[in-house]
Amino acid sequence: MNDNYMINPKKELSQCFIHSTDITDKIVNYAGNISNFSIIEIGPGLGTMTYSILKKNPKKLISIEKDSRLLPIHDKIIKEFQGKYEFILSDALDIDLRNIAKPPVKVIANLPYSIATLLLIKWI
Repeated sequence: MNDNYMINPKKELSQCFIHSTDITDKIVNYAGNISNFSIIEIGPGLGTMTYSILKKNPKKLISIEKDSRLLPIHDKIIKEFQGKYEFILSDALDIDLRNIAKPPVKVIANLPYSIATLLLIKWI
């Protein structure tokens, strides 16, 4: 999938890249049927979970990522899934999720540890 990209996680961004599609497929399966939903993914990293989500055919997937080093990976995914995938280069804390996707919406994410609590409080 993204084996050609030699990108190491940045500690200051609390990055922990998931490489196993077995894990990401299980996470996505816990979200149930997503075919009628817009999905927001926070911190898509190397795109492993991104592919797992897109395989389940959501109405649209919008990923929010702060690390610009990951753009080439997601540019490739955008081309592969034309019209189904949107990538936003930004800090998820700066975005109001209500304004980026049409309902119904689900959030599926491997949240960066350092901002997970802040994000959850913001969403409540």
